[in-house]
Amino acid sequence: GSFDGKCILYGSVRLNVSSIGVLSSSSPSLCYFVSAISVCVAVFCFSLTLYWIYMACVDGE
Repeated sequence: GSFDGKCILYGSVRLNVSSIGVLSSSSPSLCYFVSAISVCVAVFCFSLTLYWIYMACVDGE
């Protein structure tokens, strides 16, 4: 089954034996907001990891 491009972040889904259907979906702006926050958190974690590796290498010398 497909969600037809609908955001199901805070929606509800009906599960059949053979398919999944979306009963209701949340607003696209909410999905974009959550996606933007997720990207920011991912970039922050990646930067923090690079910084941690850099500091470990600098302290090793």
